[in-house]
Amino acid sequence: MVLAPGFPDNHKVILVGEGHANKNLRPGNLILKFKLLPHDFFTRRGNDLELRIEMSVKEALEGFQRNISHINGTLLKIIREGITPPGLMLRIFHAGMPIYDDGTRDKIRDREFGDLLIYFKTVLPTTLKSRNLSVITDKIELAPAWEEYLHV
Repeated sequence: MVLAPGFPDNHKVILVGEGHANKNLRPGNLILKFKLLPHDFFTRRGNDLELRIEMSVKEALEGFQRNISHINGTLLKIIREGITPPGLMLRIFHAGMPIYDDGTRDKIRDREFGDLLIYFKTVLPTTLKSRNLSVITDKIELAPAWEEYLHV
């Protein structure tokens, strides 16, 4: 049996006449239900994929690079230069799950793939020596104005 890419969680396939046969009755239908297992890094939301990337304070301030193996086998190179603001989400269009074709969708309007949503989280240290804190506070403002990020 070949399953089409992108089939949803709890997807059912009905094989007509392939169920258990009894000598006095016709064979019934065989109903297969597929449960998707969770992935170590990606979370599926419909046709979209979500990825959470953790970064250090230094990476959040200076930038970083991550190489991520996509579930389709391609390598995604995530490059952030400069400051990555708290709560940033990047959307990579058409890099999510294949959109399952059950034969009822309008082929002209539908996309081929969902999107990949990348959420960035800064991991703060649990301890900090006072001399390190003074170096940090001397170099940056601890409460930056949001106007810088809102581009107003």
